[in-house]
Amino acid sequence: MLVTHAKLPGRLYALIALRHLDRDAYRRYASMYAGSAEDVRTFSGCIISDTKAGEIVRGDHALEVRDGESGNEAFARQRNCGPFAIDIDHGGYSSLFFDPMPQLIEEEFRQAEHTYDLTPTVLDQLRRL
Repeated sequence: MLVTHAKLPGRLYALIALRHLDRDAYRRYASMYAGSAEDVRTFSGCIISDTKAGEIVRGDHALEVRDGESGNEAFARQRNCGPFAIDIDHGGYSSLFFDPMPQLIEEEFRQAEHTYDLTPTVLDQLRRL
């Protein structure tokens, strides 16, 4: 349902999951979005930009993550091949969402949960009104 009825960003998230979980279903739906010129707001760290949905699905010169390979392994294998795009079709986004986090980062997140007060602030509550 998400891949056909959600707003465009939700549809792309659904494609990421389908590529990882059900490759046949992914193939059925990916072509619907691969050529799309519709813009999607994207975030990379603190950089906000608009990207064509078709580029998110099938980017030029994309990092190729093979089945059973992690994103880090794919990057190491292709390290000297120039700059890469991350896309859904070649497995980059699926690896970002489904690969396990490195142990060091997981530990850092656990510590942050106990170090920082994550309760909503008064400003957060006012924004919801």
